[in-house]
Amino acid sequence: DTRAYFSAMTIMIAIPTGTKIFNWLGTYMASSFSTKTVDLWAALSFILLFTLGGTTGVVMGNAAMDIALHDTYY
Repeated sequence: DTRAYFSAMTIMIAIPTGTKIFNWLGTYMASSFSTKTVDLWAALSFILLFTLGGTTGVVMGNAAMDIALHDTYY
């Protein structure tokens, strides 16, 4: 069944991606930074959007949720 394959692959991709985001945030928290720089806010905005996109990808990776929300198999 292709639904099971794509669901499993989506979840397997999400785990290392979550680790990457955790490492990025750990790097920012360990460094001394100023909240007045535009670069910091741009980087944190990217991480936030990346995290939101990853969360929706994991939700849609669940075949049952995908069918319920999109009414299709893919």
